[in-house]
Amino acid sequence: MASNRFIERDPGDEASYLAEKQNGVTRESLIEAMEDLLPFTREAAYQWSDEFEVLVYATVARSGRTFDGICRLLRGGLAVQAGMLTRSLFEDMVVGHWLLYNQKDRAWLVKRFLRHREAIALHQRRLQKQTGFAMGPPISVPEDLNKRASDLAAEFGGEAHRDWWNPGREGKGKGGDVPFRKIVSLLEDVAAEQKMFHPRFAGGEQPLLRRMDLVTHKWLNQCVHHTTIGLPFTPVGKGEVEISPDPMLIVGWNSSWIYTQQIYLLLDLNNMDARPLERRWWQCMIKFAETYGQSDWIERLKAELRQMEERA
Repeated sequence: MASNRFIERDPGDEASYLAEKQNGVTRESLIEAMEDLLPFTREAAYQWSDEFEVLVYATVARSGRTFDGICRLLRGGLAVQAGMLTRSLFEDMVVGHWLLYNQKDRAWLVKRFLRHREAIALHQRRLQKQTGFAMGPPISVPEDLNKRASDLAAEFGGEAHRDWWNPGREGKGKGGDVPFRKIVSLLEDVAAEQKMFHPRFAGGEQPLLRRMDLVTHKWLNQCVHHTTIGLPFTPVGKGEVEISPDPMLIVGWNSSWIYTQQIYLLLDLNNMDARPLERRWWQCMIKFAETYGQSDWIERLKAELRQMEERA
């Protein structure tokens, strides 16, 4: 860094930022390819038959809103902040697929969610009484909730911090929590065995989900926390300071892939035709391949897209 100064980008200069090209592809056109996936949730009308489906649909709906926010942040040149949202999107993807995989336990999962909701409500009330500050809008709960306060604290912790969807090492939420990475591994194994989520997580050219967790999820966590990854400029030693590179491409690609898995999940739940999504997703992948200059990838994806259109 030539000087000891850093000047933020002018918000009014968004157009020139979006017009910047990599391998002939503008940021604008890349983000537009991402946004072309949004109608699958923006235009969705969710209708459920039971409370378990409510949980799955609500997870997908939240993912749609999160991806919408990611696209808006990328347009504003806020890729690290978009990465923070992508971290949340990844967790929603894993939880949504975990719910569908365990749908035989749908009654237990719904009851567990409702107890966790009550635990959060109790913690809200407790904090407001202690501090005088409101912890978000109050949650509606049964009038006799206080009678279950000790049981709920034992189940979810005094601050309702345990994940309601975690199966526990002994099953049915009992025992210590199963690590998130273990859940990821189980979902990839299910795909590799062609039971569910095949070939999205595994069974295609190469397994993906474990590596997504090891690499992408870890990097996204570093965006969320105060690390060198998340700073716009950072000391590197010996008095030198570097401007951090713009991670727009890696955030854009990973958030698009993760969000698309949620749409596949929605289609899986309803046994719906995936071809409209696949055509849109392939077009998005082609745009990323063009941006990265991956000619072999471009040609293969275009050939596959032509085959899809011929079969349509």
